[in-house]
Amino acid sequence: MADTVARRFITIDDVLELRIVSDVQFAPAGDRIAFVVADGFKPHDEPAQSRIWLVNVASGESRAFTGGPRSDKEPRWSPDGRRIAFTSDRIEKGKHQLFVIDVAAGEARRVAEAPTKVSQPSWSPDGKSLAFVAADAATDAERRRKEEHDDADVADSSPKFDRLFVSDVATGTVRQITHGNCHVWEYDWSPDGSRFVLLTGPRPGDDGWFDAELSIVAADGGEPRRLAKTGKQFAAPRWSPDGKQVAYISCTWSDPGLVGGGLFVVDADSGSIDNLTAGQPLSVSWLLWKADGSGLFFMAHESGGVSLSEIDLRRRAVNRLFGDAFTFSERSQPKFVAGRDGDSFAVAREDAQHPRDVWIFSRRNGWRQLARLHTEFDEIQLGRVEDVAWQSRDGRKIQGLLIRPADTSLQSPFPLVVQVHGGPANIWPHRLFATWHDWGQLLAARGTAVFLPNFRGSFGAGTEFTEANLGDMGGGDFLDIMTGVDHLVAAGLADPARLGICGWSYGGFMTAWAVTQTDRFRAAVMGAGISNWLSFHGTAEIHSWDNLFWRESPFLSNGRYARFSPISHVTQARTPVLIVHGGNDCCVPVGQSQEFFRALRDHDVPTELVIYPREGHGIQEKNHQRDLQTRVLGWFDRWLARDAT
Repeated sequence: MADTVARRFITIDDVLELRIVSDVQFAPAGDRIAFVVADGFKPHDEPAQSRIWLVNVASGESRAFTGGPRSDKEPRWSPDGRRIAFTSDRIEKGKHQLFVIDVAAGEARRVAEAPTKVSQPSWSPDGKSLAFVAADAATDAERRRKEEHDDADVADSSPKFDRLFVSDVATGTVRQITHGNCHVWEYDWSPDGSRFVLLTGPRPGDDGWFDAELSIVAADGGEPRRLAKTGKQFAAPRWSPDGKQVAYISCTWSDPGLVGGGLFVVDADSGSIDNLTAGQPLSVSWLLWKADGSGLFFMAHESGGVSLSEIDLRRRAVNRLFGDAFTFSERSQPKFVAGRDGDSFAVAREDAQHPRDVWIFSRRNGWRQLARLHTEFDEIQLGRVEDVAWQSRDGRKIQGLLIRPADTSLQSPFPLVVQVHGGPANIWPHRLFATWHDWGQLLAARGTAVFLPNFRGSFGAGTEFTEANLGDMGGGDFLDIMTGVDHLVAAGLADPARLGICGWSYGGFMTAWAVTQTDRFRAAVMGAGISNWLSFHGTAEIHSWDNLFWRESPFLSNGRYARFSPISHVTQARTPVLIVHGGNDCCVPVGQSQEFFRALRDHDVPTELVIYPREGHGIQEKNHQRDLQTRVLGWFDRWLARDAT
């Protein structure tokens, strides 16, 4: 890929028009790849549009393969490579159903009708059935009461679990596999198709994620048998080729789908667990068994980069195939095929200078980009992203990223904005930093440097590091951030008189915490953040998360919930704060922002509160995304100017 002369800086319009490439799937023969291309926003009252695309591995020619009116996603090749299963809401808006399309004929047909939307389609090994996940439907009594407007909502009275189903592809006959208090997060067919390994929670919704377990259930249903429960979260359970073991990833995590931890193998009969990466300074994010069962491939976050390795189970020898400064689509897994070029992996890859596209890696030929969906970025000059390392106050080594201003003629020290990632179990990897909530490149285009710290609690340095802020959120991790700022000031890169801080979710909490702990920041943007841990516990749908991470009762009068709540220290706040939040946020209820806004106003701190109607924990509507980014840039322009008062 040849570089061209950059002619302009990035704009909000460029960010809004970025397409999201994800869910890359190799055909069994290795000749084609299916993937999803979606808009990064949705219209006012419609879901975001997405299509399934195909790309030819030999030629690189790519094209849109499906054309539903709204959202086609989750493509899954049949074992013979002749068909693709996918989910789509082409029949009813917002209600995805299961379809199969013949790759040669191009005619899609629905193969299962479920009363609620379906997800996670997976072919049986023999290609005759498709498993999928769907939630419980409303009962006849519930529907009748709703029609009669007798729909008082009694808390926890009618839980709706996500269930595992299997559909016969030929007949459309559907059977339910799981029942009872069993919410299915992930699953995997056994190699002979007789069993499933399940990742489940005891409660529906995101709250059950924090009390998950692995279990095994027969493919024709029955009572699941517990395989492992450790008090931590699990991800990516995968059967070994001989069906005797299950590999998985585990750590104490925050959000479903954001994965980074240790690599484990559990015996399917005895339940004995083996930690394959104990003590290693990395966070595994993906795994795949070798075809002969002798070992596994795994991808991992290492500092801000990504690596691919293979491990031999008998010798425990690790062979690193690559490691570099880029990242992959966070919520889909890289896919593998043994092709003509040897072991090949297809991924949705991006880096700090290039938007996400489809790439393949092979042992023989290295990396090759297939799809080129964002050629307009050849004309854009972005801020240079570089690794930063420093030592925290307690001697712990911390890593992060720095985005320099896009205008290379500007001289340091620069105005500096710290952006704190969500989670806290998450990472700032080498990616483009140009989304509705990643403001790095937009700020760099306006002459501001952006600091992205991977403080303790982040991925990339091992399980102990990821779990190092349990019971201490706002303690050691806040010191990591502030010593990183000190490092950049001492290096002459950051102007100490023009510092800002911002973040979304946990980053929003850390922003609120920062402005109540120090007056070093001249401006702050708090996005969907927590200001009062006690009221958060009482109103959020994920109250098990704060229990897990605080390791203490929320009802102690002088406990951690009170001590680490920004609202408890708001009398010390002086920094102007822009507060932004989705009005329908159930993860971090909007009351958290309303409490902090009122407290800041009562103490004469300059502040603005913007609530986006219809939005949840993420901002999806295009006009809202534009408004949010415009306000964020304007806030920092106003308060970080040299003559700001």
